[in-house]
Amino acid sequence: MLRKLSSWFGMGLLLVTASACATGTDRDSDGQPSAATPDANVAQAQVSPIDEYLNMLDGTNLSTDAQIRQREAAVAWQEDFIATCMTELGFSYWPFPQGSWFGVHEGDPWLIDDPGWVAEFGFGVVNFPGFRDGDIISFGGVRPGGEPNPNWLHVDSLAEAEREAHLTALHGPTNPYRTAGFFCRGEGCPTDGGPDEQEIADADAFNRDPANWGCQRQAWEAYQAKSPSALRENTEFAPLFEAIEAFRQDQTLTATTVDREWAACMADAGFAGYIRRPDFGMEFQNELVALTDEITLARPEIEVPHWPLRREDAPEIEALFQREAATALADLACRHETDFDARQQAAIYEVESQFVRDHQVAFNALRDAIEQRTMN
Repeated sequence: MLRKLSSWFGMGLLLVTASACATGTDRDSDGQPSAATPDANVAQAQVSPIDEYLNMLDGTNLSTDAQIRQREAAVAWQEDFIATCMTELGFSYWPFPQGSWFGVHEGDPWLIDDPGWVAEFGFGVVNFPGFRDGDIISFGGVRPGGEPNPNWLHVDSLAEAEREAHLTALHGPTNPYRTAGFFCRGEGCPTDGGPDEQEIADADAFNRDPANWGCQRQAWEAYQAKSPSALRENTEFAPLFEAIEAFRQDQTLTATTVDREWAACMADAGFAGYIRRPDFGMEFQNELVALTDEITLARPEIEVPHWPLRREDAPEIEALFQREAATALADLACRHETDFDARQQAAIYEVESQFVRDHQVAFNALRDAIEQRTMN
């Protein structure tokens, strides 16, 4: 049996949105509020000063209703583009924007300050939480079970050769090269262990070549080119984005007083070796991916319909989860003991505010360009 599974998977990001700005508080040598600073003196800010601008690029600064309207408009525009493209190629296609449905999540499945949740999910890597009962999801478009997509009905009515030609025009030709995400198990699989570097490069070049884009990909690319998010690739703003990246990279390498206090607390709890609080989600995600590759290559008899492996698939994965959960519980206790979140976010808010002031002209130009594209 031939089975292909993608090696790419989405992981939820553990976002602490309690950014804070300290006003009139005592600070230590690192610019941190002192441990004795009352929480009442720390003004909470939901979005970092830099992200107030960056969130405008993809609309995450908008209300739920506004995000839905924006996405519905994008889908409608792309459906019209696809219909025109398919017609020009001699195929029938009916714009059907209501066939694309999506949800905007209004709840918060990441209860990273709840000991019970942390014990069950850790950092949400090996055991991903998803949505909980009672969470609210606002939908745009039509949910499954609504009006049938006329394009699906049309394709089903075609003879095999016509159907293949129609789908090729819509989706583009099949990539003949194996990619880095190629994963195969069972009879009929290649015996060389997967694609080599040249195959991966050829697959990537094939995907990037506009000659291989079907009408659907062309519509997506055309919309992206005119959307605010495309400004990330605009040479005018390249210096600003490079400065942001360098600034944030520098911040991730800087250990503050509260980092050192947190690290000492973790060492006392049996988790020594940290200099500053890392991105635990990425750390355990990398371990999960590496362990999944190791297990599946060593034990081809394991049959799983998903990638990466889950707790129940192998004892090693369960052991990784137990370590993740134990680390997360220790991290939770030490964050509370050192008042880590409030103190760290207060310092971050302060230095980001200064960064924005230092680059205010460029940020203003970015905001103006986003608003111009949004209006158009």
